[in-house]
Amino acid sequence: MFETALKADAKRRMRQIGRADIVVGIPCYRNAKTIAGVVEAAATGLAAYYPDLRAVLVVADGGSTDESPELASAPFMPDSVRRIVTGYHGMMGKGSAVRAVFQIVHALEARACLILDGDLRNMPPDWIRALADPILSSQYEYATPHYTRPRTESCANDLLAYPLARTLLGRDVRQPAGNEFALSGELAAHFADKDVWETDVARGGLGVWMTAIAIHEGRRMCQIPLGTRRYESREPTSAADQAFSHMMGTLFRMAYILRKIWLAFPAIQPVPFSGDTPLQEPDESVLTEAHLIEKFRQPSKRQRRMWNVALSPELLEQVKDVFAQPDDAFRFSDDLWARCVCDFIVVYNKGETDPDRIVEALIPVCAARQLALLKETAGMSVDETERVIARQAEAFIAARPYLLERWRAYVAWTAPTAANAQ
Repeated sequence: MFETALKADAKRRMRQIGRADIVVGIPCYRNAKTIAGVVEAAATGLAAYYPDLRAVLVVADGGSTDESPELASAPFMPDSVRRIVTGYHGMMGKGSAVRAVFQIVHALEARACLILDGDLRNMPPDWIRALADPILSSQYEYATPHYTRPRTESCANDLLAYPLARTLLGRDVRQPAGNEFALSGELAAHFADKDVWETDVARGGLGVWMTAIAIHEGRRMCQIPLGTRRYESREPTSAADQAFSHMMGTLFRMAYILRKIWLAFPAIQPVPFSGDTPLQEPDESVLTEAHLIEKFRQPSKRQRRMWNVALSPELLEQVKDVFAQPDDAFRFSDDLWARCVCDFIVVYNKGETDPDRIVEALIPVCAARQLALLKETAGMSVDETERVIARQAEAFIAARPYLLERWRAYVAWTAPTAANAQ
């Protein structure tokens, strides 16, 4: 195993505990408003549904400057649940926190590992059983969530991770970048031992990376219906754009690593469900159309230059036409969005420009597509909105020949560069 992410206090506590059957890990960073509730709900679920199992609850804190560690240590623990609250070594980010949890899972020889986010609000304790049962029964090795989120805050998953997982990997998994998931102890140790923890995976690309690897390795996967995901909303910040960039950088890189899969145009295979909780109407989001308009109406000069590098001349003109539309009649078609993403994937992997700048340049384009989607789905039910998202995913499948053509024909030295793009 690579250098441990665990601190000395965690190692001491692990020696006291000895072994575990199930570990619930909670990455935490400045979650003072919610962390105690998540810890309490997880402990309640473990005691209610698995009283005879050796359960450990791990809070992996990324150096919070608020009272998160103290609040995570405050809730009462049932006799059957042990608790570890610790920091970790490594890059700041959720991935590094989860790696520390995975190493604890391996050391304690646990059969199952659940990951919950520290910003969850009003999490039902029965999420513990829903996530853990498919793993503890050995029916599945990896379980992703299936839930709704505020429509303005599901951009990275709905517009990119979901359609690209289908297009590039041939699996219909609705939340490939979900924040809550479960996996076997063996798979957790396997992931912890991978040499990726100094990359974007350690920052914010963990979910899409694990899903891609699980698909590539033929792991037994399922989706867990959980209703809706409620969490503490925050004002939009540059950190949200950084998280987006880390996730997309990971996903675009996987397009190169696993290119043999999508170059063969795999048939789309469903991922089975374990459970039957219906989707629920999500909460309202603090992010509004005004925020999206500001984001795509005011791209930086560097982002605009990168559009010249990333997009083909034909698509560049179409994107400019989209941006010239008035806000109240804004449209951005599924097909144009899919082909734009294809161009960004190709240049990210095969161009000579800094890949991080390519992903950064996608942010305002994605905000424009998100605004168009919000306008189209305004007033729709959850099921109606899901049909629109599914239609968009099919547009990505239809764009496969375009992606293949661009991938094979692209030559970096014949394309515009950031230095000379106008």
